[in-house]
Amino acid sequence: MLDIRTIREQPELVRNELRKRGMKLDFDSFLALDLKRRECISRLDELRSLHNTAAAAFVSLSPEEKEYQKSVMRDAKANSAALEGEANELTKQWNDLLLRFPNISDESVPVGPNETGNVVIKTVGKKPSFSFNPLPHQSIPAI
Repeated sequence: MLDIRTIREQPELVRNELRKRGMKLDFDSFLALDLKRRECISRLDELRSLHNTAAAAFVSLSPEEKEYQKSVMRDAKANSAALEGEANELTKQWNDLLLRFPNISDESVPVGPNETGNVVIKTVGKKPSFSFNPLPHQSIPAI
């Protein structure tokens, strides 16, 4: 899996890799989703911080102020619950897309449509020849 920092910091490198591999992945929509997810998580963290600050200050308040703080804490809790659901959904979509990004291939790897574009660098040993037609390993039953 490709590191998200590489995707964010070197977008052209990732775009070129997608192009070399012939992958149809909407890179710009992924970056937009990433930004939206990060903003949502940031807002959620701010609401949690507001709730925690209000809870810590709650003990030293007068009864009138406590009622106001209760309403602030209730609102922050309700908003954070909605944002948490949104953040979870965005994270799920984000992870699904992130897993589709290929690793960056070495510069020495030839670009080709499939394995026919590969170049044999060296061959070790002789290829065996059999007097019978060998079976693929999948069809040989486990003993």
